[in-house]
Amino acid sequence: MGRIFSEQKNTELFLDIVSSVDLKDWKVLLAGPLESGECDGALKAEAFFKEKPDLRGKVEFCGNIADPFLLRAMLLEAKVFLLTSRYEGFSVALIEAAASGNYIISTDVGCAEEIVCGAGNGFVLPRSREGEQDEDAVKTAAAAHLRSIIDGGTDASGMSEAQAEYIFKNYAMSNIVKNKCFTVFFNASLRAN
Repeated sequence: MGRIFSEQKNTELFLDIVSSVDLKDWKVLLAGPLESGECDGALKAEAFFKEKPDLRGKVEFCGNIADPFLLRAMLLEAKVFLLTSRYEGFSVALIEAAASGNYIISTDVGCAEEIVCGAGNGFVLPRSREGEQDEDAVKTAAAAHLRSIIDGGTDASGMSEAQAEYIFKNYAMSNIVKNKCFTVFFNASLRAN
């Protein structure tokens, strides 16, 4: 989920990872607009399929999903969420994926460590910290982990109730606005204006 082929999202690494693994009967969906500002994403997608024609039908560029209910349905059907970003702020997509029960495989950017360690349902890739990423190490680790999931060696069947409760308690907006720190900050901001 994101701006496909943007510098930030590192779609090329994502595609390297999934194309290095026998996907068997798994399907890979990339949801988000194909970048046109930094590069021509449509040309890059077509070049990928020219290089890897056997992945046409297994890897799908879905385009932008503006309907939040459709996006939620896709996340609920998914099993694994792979984030290969070079950098992130506080990734809403990562939280949405975790809240949908997806097993997370992520570079060490933004809130990834917090989400994965807190929910206990995923893997933060080694040597993937923002600004210090070793793409070969990231690709090797991500491919091995994805292969283990596909082959049944790693359980990615979804979060437990306790893990889902952790995500809801800490990241649902209805709970965030009740947090005392948020209330103090918000009230101080109102007084300042």
